[in-house]
Amino acid sequence: GHMVDTSVQRIGQAVITSGCDLPAKSIIHTPGPIWRGHNATQLLRNCCLNSLALPLKHKCQSAAFPVISSGIYGYPKRRLRQR
Repeated sequence: GHMVDTSVQRIGQAVITSGCDLPAKSIIHTPGPIWRGHNATQLLRNCCLNSLALPLKHKCQSAAFPVISSGIYGYPKRRLRQR
């Protein structure tokens, strides 16, 4: 993969870049929504769907998936597990 300026991403978009010095060949980046209730669920759904599409498109053999937006963005982990 090639390097992409991830600072211009919109919430819900996903891009794939090289893994650089990490053990992974590629890294998928997606900016998650800040939890405020209203449309955060749909935005997070877009993050997940777009992030899951990239390993398929790039024929990755495996993918690890973190709990997006659950840290400082405050998305409730319990709600994430239900999705």
